[in-house]
Amino acid sequence: RVHVTGVSCRKPHVQVVFGSLPFPKMLAFEYFRDGFLKQFEDDIRTCLASWGEGMTLSPVPLGHATRVRFMACVLRQQAKVAPAWHGTAAKNFKSIFERGLLVPGEGGVRVS
Repeated sequence: RVHVTGVSCRKPHVQVVFGSLPFPKMLAFEYFRDGFLKQFEDDIRTCLASWGEGMTLSPVPLGHATRVRFMACVLRQQAKVAPAWHGTAAKNFKSIFERGLLVPGEGGVRVS
């Protein structure tokens, strides 16, 4: 389910099942990201269209450690992944790209 500022797009049964990907390529974050975009780009653009034209999709510069942790988690949990919106202040982007999305109260992250 996708929901931002009163706009909601819902696509049931949208998921990536990793068991269907060739194992060696599954480990490459770029391969994952490219496959994710190929599978979900139309749905994402449909939702973004409700906010106007001129939106662009571009990959974020994730740090190496964040990529490795993400892929390890996906593989360990045999995760099903779907697009979702997350709003945050632009001042937090650099930290998120380098360290991942941190959850207050977990892994030593303090609640402020």
